[in-house]
Amino acid sequence: FFLERSRLILEQMDDMEEHLSMHNQTPSGRLRINAAAPFMLHAILPWIGEFRRQFPGIELELNTDDLIIDLLEQSTDVAIRIGELADSSLHARSLGCSPVQVLASPAYLEQHGTPQRVEDLANHCLLGFSQPESLNHWPLRHAQGDRWSIRPALIASSGETLRQLALAGEGIVSLSHFMTHEDIRAGRLQVLPNLTVPDHPDIFAVGDTVTIAGPDGDPVPGIAPAAKQQGRYVAEVIRARLAGRTSPPFRYKHAGSLAQIGKRSAVIDFGRIKLRGALAWWIWGIAHIYFLIGVRNRLSVAINWLWIYARDQRAARLITQGSSKVRR
Repeated sequence: FFLERSRLILEQMDDMEEHLSMHNQTPSGRLRINAAAPFMLHAILPWIGEFRRQFPGIELELNTDDLIIDLLEQSTDVAIRIGELADSSLHARSLGCSPVQVLASPAYLEQHGTPQRVEDLANHCLLGFSQPESLNHWPLRHAQGDRWSIRPALIASSGETLRQLALAGEGIVSLSHFMTHEDIRAGRLQVLPNLTVPDHPDIFAVGDTVTIAGPDGDPVPGIAPAAKQQGRYVAEVIRARLAGRTSPPFRYKHAGSLAQIGKRSAVIDFGRIKLRGALAWWIWGIAHIYFLIGVRNRLSVAINWLWIYARDQRAARLITQGSSKVRR
């Protein structure tokens, strides 16, 4: 009897110890978070449901404020702010970055036109912040520098208010990507086109490394003709900067579509001219050889393709890691 009771007590003690250990490992209590209203709305609220499912023992208290606050006075555990930290006595950790983009609604651009140069913004309705003034220096490269100071026609203290005004077609705005990416994806807002990396106006991205909308709003295809047009555009931008001039935004000119759909068949779509079959395949091959750089490359590829075609061979390109050679 004594042995059985001892074993039962030891098992209960093990269960209690395990319960206390699990309790100590599970976060619990009240967590007070303070963030700017747009960040709270677009970056925090979408994750609240998943957070509560993973940590049911935590009671959340969400507060919004656009100014720097006293964490002790406001009884705040975590404060999230955007921009440079002015008070060096505060301990902060960077959570990431969000590019700032210049945007407008399709309705506004259809009615007032798309600015072709930075200076053209002076003839448009610009939406800006009442505070801080630094948010009214847009990341646009021009002859005098990397930032364009705007004179807003409408001002607001909240980025969310400016977002709603832009969606309503009231003007052009400059906002962070975290609060506008869904609008851009849905087509409610359009990014004014350029090929520079956000916040790095001296770095250009071309070809399939960049996604940019064409004149019809569709993404520019990641194909060689588009990359060549972008390369020529970047060269013109650099020449204009050296001359102290500004350049219009990039505009992709779609010359047509060609695609191989078989060993001796292809499709061509040049708008009114549409072909398919063997003739389209020959045109496809000639076009690809023509756009290669250098006579030697053109002759080499042409002879190789003709040899494969004449011998009815299969061909494939294999790119293997650790080797720069292309095997056929």
